[in-house]
Amino acid sequence: MPSSLALAPPSPTDPRGPSRRSVLSGVAALGLGIVGGGRLLEQAHAGAARGPVQVPRSFVSTDLTLPAMTVEKRGETAPGYLFLAPRGDGGKAGVVLDDSGQPVWIQPTDQTSITDVRLQQVGAEPMLTYWSGDSADGHGEGTVSVVDSRLRAQPAVTPVGGDTIDLHETKVTDRGTMLTIAYTPARADLSSIGGPRDGWVYDTRVVERDLATSEPVLTWSPREHLALEETYSTIADDVGTREKPFDVFHANAVEDRGDTLLICFRHTHSLVLIDQATGEVQWRMGGRRSDFDIPEGVRFSWQHDARWVDEQTLSLFDNHASEGSDPPRSRGLVLTVDQEEMTVRPRGVYQVGGITSNAEGSTQVLAGGNVVVGWGSVGRVHEFDPEGTPVLSVEMPDTHTYRAYRQEWTSRPGTKPDVGVRAEEGGTRAYVSWNGATEVTSWRVHTGASADSLALGSSFERTGFESSVLVSSDGWLAVEALDADGRRLGMSDPVQASAG
Repeated sequence: MPSSLALAPPSPTDPRGPSRRSVLSGVAALGLGIVGGGRLLEQAHAGAARGPVQVPRSFVSTDLTLPAMTVEKRGETAPGYLFLAPRGDGGKAGVVLDDSGQPVWIQPTDQTSITDVRLQQVGAEPMLTYWSGDSADGHGEGTVSVVDSRLRAQPAVTPVGGDTIDLHETKVTDRGTMLTIAYTPARADLSSIGGPRDGWVYDTRVVERDLATSEPVLTWSPREHLALEETYSTIADDVGTREKPFDVFHANAVEDRGDTLLICFRHTHSLVLIDQATGEVQWRMGGRRSDFDIPEGVRFSWQHDARWVDEQTLSLFDNHASEGSDPPRSRGLVLTVDQEEMTVRPRGVYQVGGITSNAEGSTQVLAGGNVVVGWGSVGRVHEFDPEGTPVLSVEMPDTHTYRAYRQEWTSRPGTKPDVGVRAEEGGTRAYVSWNGATEVTSWRVHTGASADSLALGSSFERTGFESSVLVSSDGWLAVEALDADGRRLGMSDPVQASAG
């Protein structure tokens, strides 16, 4: 049984801060010798554990498919759905999952990668955003799709003037812009770090783009503000050339707050806060030139997804998985940050077993105190309750997801439900689905001798992404989607009931 020892963040409604049990769990997670913490968590699992559920991979009513995934719910999760983008040898797709392991929305792609599927506020409406494109060697070139609650495509964020949009960041701001990253080859003298004097690096620039036009409104270059010697990455013999630039900094997350940007640099083991107006570095957290006092137990390396939770709290995913990380063991971290005293202290440490993720990953702190950790390249996701106990897990044996989110979402697609039929003993079984429809609770079948003479039939419960009903008619049928109050949400096109 997986175990977790965590100092969970306090509930926003509890001014007293973490409970004693949370504090003890967090101390144990830091290896400071609390005996019996694992037993407490094992007992906490006992009442809620249930068998894992295989996520359906193919359907009769639609050609949509999914990579293999297993969902196991063990306790009380936060409201909403899981937003994932599994990709790898087992396939690729954007997907929104419910806690029972049923997909709610599936987004196929013919690109090599899809990442960062999430819900963001775009103007007055929450919209789905996701990156898709070609990726290799830890970065990519693509576009960011924007989709409204009717699943209608809005103007995408695209490269402008020969630049690129990398797979790592797609953060929408309240200024009508999107924070992105661009991998741009640039000349650099690499002799101080063991490379060629006439070498090349990737300048992982932060580019803020206007959502309406994709035009850059701000560009910030780490090469102008950080030293090459800050990197922990080493240059291979065939790297540092025009054909294979050295990824010296590797920006992978950008977060805006007030008049600053927080940038996460994987290869320097640091978070960097910059002034948006001047571009000047205000501080570094972690790495070779840290401005903060960070206890050894929460020093991070090769990290991803640094986010402000509030003015004094940061979350990140600590990969802690490559050379220089001892021991190699990944974790979600929630840190209390004092920007006056320049100190960092642990508030939450989230680990399961000995999971070690070499790349990718995310940590999301939810309003009620639950925390979602995506384990990146390992292909697993866990949700923890406020006590630090895992209450849900997702396993992806042949794929991995760059980030994982839990968010509340309501969608009523502008499309129609899809219907497929198969003959079986006693009649025809009709299968129905409606990709992205979140309000459907039941279906009602209409049958008749022709497509123009359908009569109202019986209702049946929605049982997952795809539901089915046995009909005796050999004529035509259509299926109507109903909400919890029995109101019509949509109607499929008529199809012949005979499966041929």
